[in-house]
Amino acid sequence: MKKYDKKSADQKREEIENNVQELLKNTLKEYHSNPELFAEAFAFSCNFYQYSPLNTQLIYAQNKGATYCQSYSAWKKMGYNVLSGQHGLKVRIPIHTTWLKINNEEFVKLSEATAAQKEAYQKGMIEGFEKLSFGIGNVFDISQTDFPKDQYPKLFNMGYPSAQHLNICRGIEDFATEQLHCPVLQSNLKSISLRGVYLPEINVIKINERLEDTQRLCTTLHELGHALIHSEKLSRNKPVSQKELEADALSIMIQANYGLELTEARKMHFKNHYDSFIETLKGTDKDPFTEIDSIFKSVFHSYKEHIESINDYVFNRINLNIENHHSLQQNLNDKSLHIKQSKHQKISIDR
Repeated sequence: MKKYDKKSADQKREEIENNVQELLKNTLKEYHSNPELFAEAFAFSCNFYQYSPLNTQLIYAQNKGATYCQSYSAWKKMGYNVLSGQHGLKVRIPIHTTWLKINNEEFVKLSEATAAQKEAYQKGMIEGFEKLSFGIGNVFDISQTDFPKDQYPKLFNMGYPSAQHLNICRGIEDFATEQLHCPVLQSNLKSISLRGVYLPEINVIKINERLEDTQRLCTTLHELGHALIHSEKLSRNKPVSQKELEADALSIMIQANYGLELTEARKMHFKNHYDSFIETLKGTDKDPFTEIDSIFKSVFHSYKEHIESINDYVFNRINLNIENHHSLQQNLNDKSLHIKQSKHQKISIDR
């Protein structure tokens, strides 16, 4: 049996870590050279808010078609298997290590301590502390498993038909009004090109009343992005291009959550804001890659903080619509039955 070589294992881990860092670096460069990919990365991220922004970017860089990822053991625990021959997607995982303080100059991992040191630690004779570090682990997309396709909706949102866009929009409006104290008003903006506006000084969103359902939803989501990120005083010092980029990015994530397509026009809209923002960095000491990464993390955390509450309001609206539809259908059926009975009674009387 081959003897375990700790040095070789450490070198292997370091090599994998370096590869992961290089992958992240290249991904940020790719965003910079092709901002449309950055827009796609935000749409992709809507299903991965349980992961860190860094791991989401790693998954996207390795498999842009991934939709729902878990570890091998998590799939196994659910009763499903990773298909033979599948390679995992690299992610960073937290590692909690207990260290023992032997003296002021000597520290040793609990796992590498002698039997006597471990016993002394258990008895409280040696001080110990926990240190957090990160290693590399693997996750597998649902497409790499035998999880039944007809059950995919149980794990992630497959989107809604366009007929539901108005109800989704009303759910978004309910959320903004009740949770952000930001009314959403359908207004005459005296323009056919201006679709909507967020007014931070009074915390109000105005949407052009001329918009059809899908346009209304997309515009409301963009302005909601402003309301979520730019209502605080600190954000008011940001350049307009950065605000527009952040609002666009957040709305793309929420849009994707409800199955709305990321169109070429929307990507171009995002790219224009991106290019404008990068232009504002010229002549400053700010690094574009650092700023891009910071925006990704900021938008990602805002989405993670609010999306479940937003979903609750949307689901309530959709369910209310279904209940109203059933109630209306029942009323129509009752009315139809009443008419038939009346006609039957009239025929009987005439006879």
